[in-house]
Amino acid sequence: MKRVRGTVLLVFVIFLLLFSSSINAVVINYLNEEISLSKTDQDFYSTDTSFELRIKLLMRLGRFPSVSACIIKNDSIVWYNGYGMAKLFPRKTPTPDTIYAVGSISKIITATAVMQLWEQGLFDLDDDINDYLDFNVRNPNYPDSPITFRMLLAHYSGLTENENLHSYYLFFLYLLHKKDYPYPLIKEVITPEGKFYRTDMWEDFIPGTNRAYSNLNYMVLEHLIEILSGQSFSDYCEENIFEPLNMHNTSFYFDELKDKELAGVYHNLGNIFFPIPYFDSGYSFGSLKTSISDFSHYILAFINEGMWNGVRLLNESTVDMMLTVQFENTSNYSRQGLGWQSFGGFGNSSTFGHFGHTLGGSGIIFMDTNEKYAQIFFVNKYVFFMRPLILFAWFMLFGSFATKT
Repeated sequence: MKRVRGTVLLVFVIFLLLFSSSINAVVINYLNEEISLSKTDQDFYSTDTSFELRIKLLMRLGRFPSVSACIIKNDSIVWYNGYGMAKLFPRKTPTPDTIYAVGSISKIITATAVMQLWEQGLFDLDDDINDYLDFNVRNPNYPDSPITFRMLLAHYSGLTENENLHSYYLFFLYLLHKKDYPYPLIKEVITPEGKFYRTDMWEDFIPGTNRAYSNLNYMVLEHLIEILSGQSFSDYCEENIFEPLNMHNTSFYFDELKDKELAGVYHNLGNIFFPIPYFDSGYSFGSLKTSISDFSHYILAFINEGMWNGVRLLNESTVDMMLTVQFENTSNYSRQGLGWQSFGGFGNSSTFGHFGHTLGGSGIIFMDTNEKYAQIFFVNKYVFFMRPLILFAWFMLFGSFATKT
């Protein structure tokens, strides 16, 4: 019976992945009543009615059950709004403590863990990762070219991932082989002799010469963190990132979090929303669950040169390195720091951030360290081809509004 239920659930998930129509959605009337709003008692909040209308319009356009968003300036959150319903049954409005699945935003946490170990002198960023791994990693097209920590962090290793195919291939492999994650599963996926290897796992360019975004880079880094630290990846992050930053509503596992604080996860078919079961995915590259309140502590540490509330997360020089474009031979829109994506192509070389989208939710982080300013934007819905819609929503919501803070 368990096997039958598992098969039915897997078929349902595949159906959602293949037949989602959200990217082509238009304005609909799934929320006829006024969208609910909760505010924190902060020094600043918006009274701009056009901003309120835009966020309501975009919620209808994207069919988002809820949006949780904040603006950070200097040392604190200066504005927070929660819109819509974090849970539809029973109805619950979002608050700063509501926990969302944030997908690939996980990668900047992973990069922070890597750089903490680098600060301990355990490796050099330009070391060949094969000097530390228990198996060899080479692009089979360029077997004599070493792959380094820096390349993995900046997506320059040559590992590739078509987001409409490989992401879901890796997701299902994870579900079916959790006990082998991250190792030996990663070996079976990226080495030519591996049983899950595909010939298109590697790009045809020399490592270090071009960028190809891939979850696989961070799966390798997760394994390296475990080798270098002697701890599981999640235990390391809990002990060295979440606990010091007082991020008690943050985890890579749904079952470690308070159900009353979790945003529900939904998919829609037309105007009907269906709850989706909570799924963990690959921890290092897409399984982070966190709240606006918790994640603001992490962002504030980067805004304030590695420090939050008297706690040092990273050295100031390490923060500067992570927020520096590592390889200059790509376009503005694909420039990369260590973990962080450069948004300098949008007009400011000091702006960095990261997108995230997963079966459980989506979001975007934007940060300008020169201005000591940041924005966090989370939604609790899986949307196929989410990035363009989230990016559009972010620009529409914050592009002009940000100047008012």
